[in-house]
Amino acid sequence: MKKTNLRVLGIIFVLCSFLCLFSLSASAAEKVTSGDFVFSVGKSSATLLEYTGNDSSVKIPTKINKKKVTAIADYAFWQKKSMKSVTIPDTVKKIGEAAFNECTSLKKVVLPEQLTTLKDAVFWYCTNLKTVVIKENAKSFGDNVFRGCKNVTVYVYKGSKAETFVKSQSDLKYGYMEITSLKTAKTLSVALGSKAKMSVTVKPSVVYNSKLKFKTSDSKIATVSSKGVITPKKCGTCVISATATDGTKKTVKTTVTVTPAMIEKITQSKVKATSFKLSWTASEGATKYAVYKYNVKTKKWARTNTSKTALTFSSLELGSTTKFKIKAYVKVGKENIYSPTSKTFSFSVLKPGVVSTPKFVSSTTDSVSISWAKASNASGYEIYRYNDSSKALSFVGSTTGLSYTVSDLSPNTQYRFVVKAFLKYSGKKYLCPTHSEPNYTATKPSVPTGLKTTDDDITAKSILLSWNKLNGAHGYEIAYCKTGSDFKTVKISSGSATSYLFDDLENGASYTFRIRAVGVHFSKTFFSDYSSDYTVKTKALPTNNTEAVNYFSTALEKTSLVKNGYSLFVTPQSAKVTANISSEKTALICDEIEASLATGKKYYTFSDGVNQNGLSLAEVISPEKKSLAFSSENIVAESADYSLNGSGFDLSFEMKDKTACHFTPSVDFVSICENGGYSLQGVSYTTKVLDLTKVNNGLLDLLEVSVDFNAIITVDGEDVVFSGSYSYLYVFAW
Repeated sequence: MKKTNLRVLGIIFVLCSFLCLFSLSASAAEKVTSGDFVFSVGKSSATLLEYTGNDSSVKIPTKINKKKVTAIADYAFWQKKSMKSVTIPDTVKKIGEAAFNECTSLKKVVLPEQLTTLKDAVFWYCTNLKTVVIKENAKSFGDNVFRGCKNVTVYVYKGSKAETFVKSQSDLKYGYMEITSLKTAKTLSVALGSKAKMSVTVKPSVVYNSKLKFKTSDSKIATVSSKGVITPKKCGTCVISATATDGTKKTVKTTVTVTPAMIEKITQSKVKATSFKLSWTASEGATKYAVYKYNVKTKKWARTNTSKTALTFSSLELGSTTKFKIKAYVKVGKENIYSPTSKTFSFSVLKPGVVSTPKFVSSTTDSVSISWAKASNASGYEIYRYNDSSKALSFVGSTTGLSYTVSDLSPNTQYRFVVKAFLKYSGKKYLCPTHSEPNYTATKPSVPTGLKTTDDDITAKSILLSWNKLNGAHGYEIAYCKTGSDFKTVKISSGSATSYLFDDLENGASYTFRIRAVGVHFSKTFFSDYSSDYTVKTKALPTNNTEAVNYFSTALEKTSLVKNGYSLFVTPQSAKVTANISSEKTALICDEIEASLATGKKYYTFSDGVNQNGLSLAEVISPEKKSLAFSSENIVAESADYSLNGSGFDLSFEMKDKTACHFTPSVDFVSICENGGYSLQGVSYTTKVLDLTKVNNGLLDLLEVSVDFNAIITVDGEDVVFSGSYSYLYVFAW
């Protein structure tokens, strides 16, 4: 039935009721108002028609005018939202339709014993209703009695009509008025110092009154609270009972045994190689203790009884670990009462500790020395080689000390070693199963051999040293010094290097060299020993003008370049110019560039007064002398000035009253373009070394050079690329 329809029907019903009352004769029924109640009083009974008040707690009278109230009319408490509780007298047999409709504050209703009938929608949308009790005489139930009461539980008697009704309501929660059975454990153990609860299973699971009354048979053994919490007092047994308080007086019992307190902790002391002592705190209520020791071989526990709180175990296996557990107990009557078993504790005899990571001490080409800190309880140590990839260990040796030297190793090789401590007792040896962390070590590289130089590798200011390559080397260090001075060090990072040039040396001076190899392992550097000292002297330079000129003349006469007719001032050897397109104008420009290169006039640039490191004879001769033959007679025909320059020397020449000039070989494209009315877009040069001839052990260098050029010139609005080459000669005195 819908809520709106119910309300409309209610209003109609109320109006009809009033009309009927007015139409009835005074002798049939009498309308009586008592306080907030309106009754219809008949000859033998009364019906509550309406409650007009707004109290939160309402008690319906049992009688009106000496007539028992036997019914509650339809809609009597319609929407009394402030009413939280209502007391219905046991005389009421019938409750009408929607009598408590939308009483939203109502929480609990106990229906009377004589009630037989509940009409439709009695508790329609009493949304706060939690508990309703229906007695055994209720037989007739209308529709939607508890519609909208989502939180209610209805309690009924088993086998009653009310049970059939509530089971038919799919969305209605229900329970029972009486307990049918109780169940609990037959026995229960409680240790002194702890508590336990008597757990009782009540059936049915939802009962209106599920409270139990607990009782102990001997409060000297154990007491029990109203909630079934058992508190032990002394060791022994007693019976705890639980009785239903719903009137059924159903009872269950459990036999409680109070035991000594459980041993919480076992401690170890006086630990030796094959023995130790175990101790524990006395257990409350106990007089003796059963100590259990586990035998790994038999997989059984062996028991030892004692009245003390300590026990010594000896003749244990070296390095062994043993499990123990304890029960405390006391004799009560003829039986022993045991505490719960303690947790299992594991204890070991004296064991060697784990060795800390060994430290690298020193190494040679075939040995490594390591050391480590003392491990606890260690009698000695075993050393193993450690394989990084497989983690395998290879035994090396043993010692009672804290260091060890491993021999017969390969040079310049990385190694890792671990150490295990061991304990020795009565001829037996126990090796710690855990080794140290691997250390990082390496042997020294071998000493490099073959340190040498040749006469051709020595100049006045440099010495080129060479040595034999050492396989596996990561680099080298060379220590060197001028005789009588302190050593300096040069580091060479390449392991494949076999030579090094020392320059900026003093001429005519003796230098001593020694070399050692470098190995790098585990981000650490390892050095070989130094080689034997090797001493060599730089070339001596001229000491005056005459010596310098004579030296220079002699050196030049021996060169093939001089004999082949090179002029002192360089005439271009190749001056062929090409363009990327052909036309009359581009051909003219090609000819002009070639002519400029061939004559050397106007298109070379010069600067006066040159005095450079590395004297170039081609740079100090006047352009007017370009046709002179390249010979010592022409070079020294006039005069020469000698001076030291760093570790070398300079010679400046004058010929036929012409001052020495700086020669820069190039083509003056700017002038060519200006003279021809062209525009220059850009020019690039590429210089190549064609030949380098060293004379007199490198004190004189003759350098033949080629210059390739590319120029972009705009001719009549079109870009043309010109390319060509020319060569010249440099002579350097060091």
